[in-house]
Amino acid sequence: MLKSLSEIHRGRIGELLTAAHLESFGAPCSIVHQDKTDILAWSDNHPIRIQVKSRTGLTGASYQFPLAANKKGEYGCDVFAFVALDRHAIIFDLPPPKLMKTKRIKPHLFTEKKAEATWHSALHKLALMRGNSNESTHCVGDL
Repeated sequence: MLKSLSEIHRGRIGELLTAAHLESFGAPCSIVHQDKTDILAWSDNHPIRIQVKSRTGLTGASYQFPLAANKKGEYGCDVFAFVALDRHAIIFDLPPPKLMKTKRIKPHLFTEKKAEATWHSALHKLALMRGNSNESTHCVGDL
C-alpha cells in the first residue's frame, strides 16, 4: 500500500513519524521545510536541522537513500533521519564527511530501539564537532 502513495505523501509520512519519535525522546520539534531542512528539533537549547529520507522497501539487499549535496559538498542539515516506512523504523546519523550520493542501510539495522540510540549518538557526535563535549547528550551506540 505504501508504494502506491505519491513520493510527496510518503515523504510526509516519514516526516510525521520522525517528528513523533523526536517528541517521544524529549526533543521538541517542528516540520519546517526550509531549504534542505525538513524538521527543526531542539536539544539542550541548540537547534538541530534534520533532513528526512524515506523509503518504502528494499532495493536489492538494502534500503537505499539518495543524498544530495550542494556544490560545496554540504548537505544543508545537521542530522539525517533515514526512515524505513514499511518497518516504521528510523536511523539517525550525521551527514557523511565526504560526498556520498547514496546511503545504503541493511534492513536488520532498523530495529525498534535503534531510533533513540542513533538519535543520542548523532547528538553526541554533533556536540563533539561543535566543541560542546560537556553537553548532556551521550553516545548510546554507533551504526
